[in-house]
Amino acid sequence: MNWNKIKQAKWFAPFIVVLVVVLLVGGVMAVNTWNSANLHGTGTVTVTTNPPVQPTSSFSGTVTADSNPIGTVATGATLNIGGIVTTTHTLGIVSASVSNITPSTYGFKLQASPAQQAILLAYFGTMGGNATYVTYITNEINGTLPFFFLNISGSNVNIYDGFQAQLGNATAPLVINDNYPTGTYTYTGTLTGANGAANLPVTVTLTVAEPTVWEIGTSIVTGNPSVTLAFNSPTVAAGCAISVTATLNVTDIGSTSIASWSLSNVVYPSTGTGWNLAVVPTVSPLTTGNSTTLTFTLTGTAPSGSASINLNGVSCTLTPN
Repeated sequence: MNWNKIKQAKWFAPFIVVLVVVLLVGGVMAVNTWNSANLHGTGTVTVTTNPPVQPTSSFSGTVTADSNPIGTVATGATLNIGGIVTTTHTLGIVSASVSNITPSTYGFKLQASPAQQAILLAYFGTMGGNATYVTYITNEINGTLPFFFLNISGSNVNIYDGFQAQLGNATAPLVINDNYPTGTYTYTGTLTGANGAANLPVTVTLTVAEPTVWEIGTSIVTGNPSVTLAFNSPTVAAGCAISVTATLNVTDIGSTSIASWSLSNVVYPSTGTGWNLAVVPTVSPLTTGNSTTLTFTLTGTAPSGSASINLNGVSCTLTPN
């Protein structure tokens, strides 16, 4: 067939127009026929999730610092610090309740504001370290890497340090320094249901606070403690005037200076007269990191007619001012 000659024929163009029209009309008719015959079927569409959502998953527990309760996962925890560079606190979770959670190790990332990030970067920057360390801690602060890991195995829960994990120690406990920047920090993670669905977001808040904190011996005190005094002469002869002393070593590890102490709830000897207990105040305020020895003086008169009086058990509530 000579295609060029056919195209030059006078009848060719009208023929093509008619053919196109017929095809279009026929096409429309065909589509209409198909629609009316097939679009009104009775089939059903089923939408499923694989695996299905498991809403019964739950997680709770008590947050501890150095094995002492400081709050819960649900309500948040408060860590009282004293600003001592050489002291650290180990965080943990006890009395955990775990329901329908896949045993695993889950990363929790810090959700810090720009201001918090700047403070933390400055804080860790004072510690030195090589470039790799700086990168690790920077990525933890900006939320790129987990700050800590929550390891769940049944009802046994551990908190692992994210920084140590980067260094190859995946099971090192989470440790917070005693001079950590104060503030409320938020950490988020998502736990996986026992059926494999990652459907339980968990938020943990930790408030780091530095109140008036002080130390008696090896005990950290944040309230007003009751102390029992050990006098230099615990046994006094009958009928004698008494003036004995006891000492107590204290250290200010808080952010507020302690200028003096007051006594209340004093328990005196059950016999005798004229009892009075006083504590000698420090000459200057006791400031962070400094220690002093408090001297308590007990005066009074021992009862007559008895062989002696024992001063053991004399106590008081000591309040820093």
